[in-house]
Amino acid sequence: MEKRLDFAIIGTLLVVLRLSYLSLLTNVFKEGVSPPRSKEDSYLLKHPVDMDIVSVAQLCLNQFKLLRRSALCIFQCALIMKEYHKYAPEDGCDGCGDGDSQIFTGMLIQMAMSIGINREPSKFDQAMSKQSNLWRKIWYRLVSADNFQAFILGNPPLISSKYYDTELPSFSYENSNIEDTGLEKEVIQFIKYRFELDKLLREVTSLVLDMKKPPFVSEVMQKLAPIHEHLRTEFKSLSHLMTPTNGDHIDNVRKVKRIIAYCETVSLLHPVYYHLLLHYDHLQNAAACKFFLEKVVSLVMGVITNFTELLKYSYKFVGYGFDLQLTPVLETGMHKTFQIQYAVCGRLLSLKKTLSQKNDDNDKEMIEFIDKFVKKIIIPKAECYLEGLISISGRYFYAWRMSKAHNILIRLFKEPSELLDVYLSHTNYNFFSQLSKTDMEYIADLMNTKKIVDNQTEHDNEANSRTPQSTLYSNSTFNYEPNKEIDNFWADVFLRVSADPGRTERRQLGIDDGLTTGNGTDSTPTSATTNTTGADSNGSNGKTGANIPSPSLTSVTSTVNSDVENGKVGEKNGGDGDIVSDPLNDIGFDDYSTNLWRFNEENFDDYFGLTNFN
Repeated sequence: MEKRLDFAIIGTLLVVLRLSYLSLLTNVFKEGVSPPRSKEDSYLLKHPVDMDIVSVAQLCLNQFKLLRRSALCIFQCALIMKEYHKYAPEDGCDGCGDGDSQIFTGMLIQMAMSIGINREPSKFDQAMSKQSNLWRKIWYRLVSADNFQAFILGNPPLISSKYYDTELPSFSYENSNIEDTGLEKEVIQFIKYRFELDKLLREVTSLVLDMKKPPFVSEVMQKLAPIHEHLRTEFKSLSHLMTPTNGDHIDNVRKVKRIIAYCETVSLLHPVYYHLLLHYDHLQNAAACKFFLEKVVSLVMGVITNFTELLKYSYKFVGYGFDLQLTPVLETGMHKTFQIQYAVCGRLLSLKKTLSQKNDDNDKEMIEFIDKFVKKIIIPKAECYLEGLISISGRYFYAWRMSKAHNILIRLFKEPSELLDVYLSHTNYNFFSQLSKTDMEYIADLMNTKKIVDNQTEHDNEANSRTPQSTLYSNSTFNYEPNKEIDNFWADVFLRVSADPGRTERRQLGIDDGLTTGNGTDSTPTSATTNTTGADSNGSNGKTGANIPSPSLTSVTSTVNSDVENGKVGEKNGGDGDIVSDPLNDIGFDDYSTNLWRFNEENFDDYFGLTNFN
């Protein structure tokens, strides 16, 4: 090492090595299911790059004061560290932490502006160079990250187009930053495409995040129209993108980027429509609620239907190496789609309880239909998606966290309990009470994944036939049993994190250290369905920490009931050994408060005359 800046270069290299190793891992844990690996891949899998290498990279980055103006190589190291924490299985994904990603992104944007990355380099250096093109790529990666924070997490955007003039990167063989010029060209083309797509999404987020001037519904719908048209013309559907891989790496990269773009676009449209539904629910407009519910369900079912196949069998569509990128997107997407399913389920059960109390023979047919809708469609499908999350919970923290919380809610909907009775006895307005049985049958058809698969086009049927049919389309016999090995692993991680008093401060500055196991190995358990010793396919050994059991349904129910009696409904319950202390907060119901996004009232009939969204 010749100079101090070499620490930044070494730190970047170490993180890239760790990401490269993670890209070799897949979400297929059963032997004989996936095709055999090449000799090179098998060799690399036998020599894992452990989690503790990220701690070493963080030590390299900690040699510099990030709150001062930094050299470009230092900024690159910080940026790649941020990208690692977005994709790393042990860290979850953006939005899973306590604002870490938002704070880190904000710091990186200010660092970039302090060294002038927001300015077009050709205005200061007339000669086109590789450095200038790299400069542009870095800036537009930050722009994309800022947009992601806005339309996925609802954070106010930090970058304004008024305050940068950096041009989009351009391709030339002389200025390529990598030897594979074909891949370089594809990356630059996608940066340009994604920038144009993000501009459409940014217009919507600018409206709905405006706290001082709530938008009219017609304004929001006008901004959503070109996004719908783009989805229809550019992608058609998610299943349309899931064609068999031809083995060409560049084609696989293109397909992965398009799948991610589709899923993230739906992840913006879904909460917008859901908040519009809540808006009209507050106004007690059943027709509007039905309209927006159908819009939400139509959107999310395209992702839900293909969730299991993409999660477990992505190699059939895009080859190996992309689960690391696809899994966080699928986790975030499923996190949001669970919410609309619970909203429908809760309202249906509430209506069933109301009708049952009337004891009217004319309502028996509706009660039987609701019972079938909930027990045969909503709950079995939710259990299938939960089963997919559980299958990767041994490696992905976000999946483990969601599986714990969602399992509690699904069991509450399945099993009679005092807590559920209290919830269903609320006398709030329920727009389902004003819908006909025909209306509900149509919504049930939209949510019936088996019928969606049966009615797919010939192209989509061909795509689905490439993988074994999972329980996603059959009657669920799912019975969740906590895996103590996996629970203990994540509990061990929590204990080690809480034992480091300086970590909280570092996380607030976005200069977090990587999580390591007690013996310095990458020992995340790989399967939530089998009780193994924690050995991964790469040969690493699992170690677990304290035996901290997951809470039972009975204990959670009794705790919540006690808090209702004591007036502590709004408080978080916590304590040593309580891994899932606040399941509703983990689910993110607080993010979907009707006070978060507000809309100006307007006549819904007048809106229907505005335009027709198909």
